[in-house]
Amino acid sequence: MKNYFAVFFGALLLLGVASCSKPSDLPNLVSCEITVTNGGTPINGVRVSMKDESSSGSWSIHGMTNSSGAAKMSTTYTSYTGSGVPAGKYKVAVDKEPDNLPPRPEINDGMPSHEAEKLMQDWEAQYAQKRIIPEKLAFLSSTPFTVEVNAGSDGKFTIDIAEHKQ
Repeated sequence: MKNYFAVFFGALLLLGVASCSKPSDLPNLVSCEITVTNGGTPINGVRVSMKDESSSGSWSIHGMTNSSGAAKMSTTYTSYTGSGVPAGKYKVAVDKEPDNLPPRPEINDGMPSHEAEKLMQDWEAQYAQKRIIPEKLAFLSSTPFTVEVNAGSDGKFTIDIAEHKQ
């Protein structure tokens, strides 16, 4: 019985290792680091996402800035996640949850709709007031930021949101 469990868990381990290898249809990944600043001051905790402008790649590219404002970008494709991005030209979106924001209100099924709507409107107004990154920068469809990642380059880019505040 012990041998059965050893074989079973060994097979699971091998399956897990095999599924972690880079898919053959994912291009080679190039190192990419995006630094997000506000007037030159690094911003910690910014979610960074990228979308290739020239292909319909079905991978997602993401990173989170550290205390130096730098996000090392990673690519996720199916169950594989690797450090870096495929070479190409990308739209870059950045967003950060406001600090000290009260939790999103709980809406109960029995709550009158006008009360629920008022709670959400109040919360959204607080969110908008505390937002440090303009909303248009948070969406790939409206962000003005682009980068071009090339094999052989250092892959380091800086995005300063101060230039795009309303």
